[in-house]
Amino acid sequence: LILRLDLNVPLSEGKIIDDFKIVSAIASIRQFRSSPLIIISHCGEPKLKAGTYTYIPDYSLAPVVARLKKSLKGNIFLAKGSWNELRVQSKKLVAGDIMVLENLRFWSGEVNNEKDFAQNLASLADIYINDAFAVSHRRHASVVAITKFLPAYAGPLLKQEVRHLSYVTRKHPLTLI
Repeated sequence: LILRLDLNVPLSEGKIIDDFKIVSAIASIRQFRSSPLIIISHCGEPKLKAGTYTYIPDYSLAPVVARLKKSLKGNIFLAKGSWNELRVQSKKLVAGDIMVLENLRFWSGEVNNEKDFAQNLASLADIYINDAFAVSHRRHASVVAITKFLPAYAGPLLKQEVRHLSYVTRKHPLTLI
C-alpha cells in the first residue's frame, strides 16, 4: 500500500521546527499499518536538473523518518536508490513495516507529472491512498498520474479536510476570484 502524506515540515539545519504534520499523520499510518506500508511525501522545493534524480541533503526526509520512529515502533526506514532497488526493498516488506521513500521532489518526474515516474512509483505497491490534502491541487505524478496505474482512494485526513471545507462553505458561501 502506498500512502501519500503531507510531511513537508519546516527544517532548519536538519532539525524539524514544527512537527504538526507528522503528528497529524500518525493516526492514518496506524490505520493502514496492518499492510506493508510505503509512505511517499515531499519536503520543500529543491531545484533539479530536468530528467534527473538529485539528492539534496537539506531536503531529505531523514529527520521525518527519525521523528516517525519516536512515535511508532517496528521496522521504519528511509528508502532511496534505483527503481529496481526500491522494488526489491518493497517486496521484502511485511505487515507492520514502513518504508518511507526519499523526497519525491528529488525526481524531476514528480513535478512534471511524468507517466514513467508514476508507473515506477506504482510498481512498488498494489493500492494508492492519498492522504495529503495540501498537495491535492497539484498536477504531480504522486497525486495525478499514479492513479492511472493503481486503485486510488482518499485517506482519512483528506476526507476530514473535505468534510470541514464542505461544512464551512455550506454555512458561509465563498466567492473566489
